[in-house]
Order: sequence, then structure tokens, then C-alpha cells
Amino acid sequence: MRPNLQNFKLLTSAHALAVCLSVLIFFMAQVDSIRPLYAQWDKQAHFLCFLGAWWMFRTALPAGQGVSFVLAVSLGGLIEIYQISRPQFHPSWFDFLADLAGAGFAWVTSLVFTALRERH
Repeated sequence: MRPNLQNFKLLTSAHALAVCLSVLIFFMAQVDSIRPLYAQWDKQAHFLCFLGAWWMFRTALPAGQGVSFVLAVSLGGLIEIYQISRPQFHPSWFDFLADLAGAGFAWVTSLVFTALRERH
């Protein structure tokens, strides 16, 4: 039995997309000139970015919802840990909590929609 290479190529490009978007989120968070554009909405930006990160991991990777949550939260934690070494940035537990809340909200929303879909 031969493996379906078309699915493998699709999976590989989805993995590449997930990695590229993760790197983009990570580096955008470090750019000084971008931060003033969203400074007054910093926690909301964290929430939305990691809501989006959860959906990105869930959609692009053949992983479960819990794995997608762990990946999104790990990305948020990595950003906060990295900021310890950057004197112009201040790592924040509140930023990390907003990351956690965004990824968690995405997961819960997905569970609710899945349950509703299965009822009908």
C-alpha cells in the first residue's frame, strides 16, 4: 500500500504555515515601532493573538484541542521569557494571563460549537 503523498504535502505546508505564523507573532511582539500602535489595547491584543494562535494550531496541525492549547500558551510563555533578556520590554504575568485567556476562550468556544453541532 502506497502512502498518499498529496496529503503529506498538504500536512507539510500546514506545519510550515503554523511555524511561520508563530515566528511572525513572536517577532511582531518584539518590534518597538509597532508596540505604540496597540499599547492602549495591549491585553486585548494578547487575547486576540492567542485566540488566533489556538485556531491556527488547531486548523493547521493534526493535533487535538488540548495540544493546540498547550502550543499557543507555550508560545505566549516563550515570548514573556524572551522579554526578560530585553531591557526595553517588561515581561508581564498579566500579558501571559491574557494569552492563556485567549487560547482558553478559543478552546471553550470550539467545544461549545462542537457540542451544538452534534446535537443537531
